[in-house]
Amino acid sequence: MRIAFVAPFGMGQKTTVWARTLPLAAGLALRAHDVRVVVPPWDSPRESGTVLLHKQVEVTRVSIQGGLLPTLGRMQWRVREFRPEIVHIVKPRAFAGLTQVLELLQREALGAGPVVLLDADDWEQAWTPALKAPAWLARFLAWQEEWGFRRCDGITAASQWLWRRAQICAPRVPRLYLPNGADPADAPVASSVRDAAPTVLWATRFAETSPDWLAACWTALKASVPACRLWIVGSSIEPHRDRPFRQALADAGADPAAVQWLGFVPRADCVIAPARASAENLAKCSVKLLDSVRFGTRCVASDVGEQARFRAWPNVTLVETTADADAFAAAVAAALRPTAASAAARGARNALPTWPELAAHLERFYRQRLAR
Repeated sequence: MRIAFVAPFGMGQKTTVWARTLPLAAGLALRAHDVRVVVPPWDSPRESGTVLLHKQVEVTRVSIQGGLLPTLGRMQWRVREFRPEIVHIVKPRAFAGLTQVLELLQREALGAGPVVLLDADDWEQAWTPALKAPAWLARFLAWQEEWGFRRCDGITAASQWLWRRAQICAPRVPRLYLPNGADPADAPVASSVRDAAPTVLWATRFAETSPDWLAACWTALKASVPACRLWIVGSSIEPHRDRPFRQALADAGADPAAVQWLGFVPRADCVIAPARASAENLAKCSVKLLDSVRFGTRCVASDVGEQARFRAWPNVTLVETTADADAFAAAVAAALRPTAASAAARGARNALPTWPELAAHLERFYRQRLAR
């Protein structure tokens, strides 16, 4: 098969393309399919107009000069010249969503064309308030997302919540649950117990929980593990969304030496993933948590959405959604004990699917759609 993935952005700070689309594309290429990924690299403009060969996958990064319409035209050209049997749209918004519209219009006009599928790894409407968009734009973006679900030949969903949401939006459209996976070439590495102060890492988009909850959890954790340090890594589509969290920690008396805000992801003794049961948390399939789990790092996570996938892993503690900050902090304190580390090292790796396995599932889904 000839398969074209169309993404809404490049491989800059956003993770979808390099952490999900490329591994799936590479898995399909290993199965002897011709695969191209077309991206508009507005988030990494220095890559504009270049081509990258990644594990037999051609990543075409179109020029973004001239703005929306010229860029969209170049993307369409790169898709059409490839003559794909499958066009897989990555997210139903922005450049990818508009490409979906054009592909469907062209197919309707010509009476023939490729099968058009949609890959969803987030519920985009949940993030619209953070954009501070005017009401008319928010309504349009909501309509565009749901239109994208309804007007395609199949949907791949990164979470069970999205899979069910797709059924509500488009009950007649076939869908496939396709979570994020692991690279079989990577060997798990057990977390080590250090003599230095134990460290807790929170990788966040500042939407998973509230500033007050974080401050209460940190206060309780410090009471149990006084030497503990907290590392916070994250960014948000809404500027300065971290400020209330910084202020809440400061109001709680957090020592600046014990709470560090970092621009990179270090190895920590424990990774935390608190999350309330909101649409943005239920819909996502966290790559950062997945990586931490499969490399043996101890993790404490709320039992929300896709995070429940990790229940079978001995290095993961799931905390009930109804638990308060004190209960979550107690679970983190327990995970920091040396006995927890030795248990984490015995984790079985086959609890998570690999990208080649997921690519095989996707291939079967493609063939089913082509046969219709």
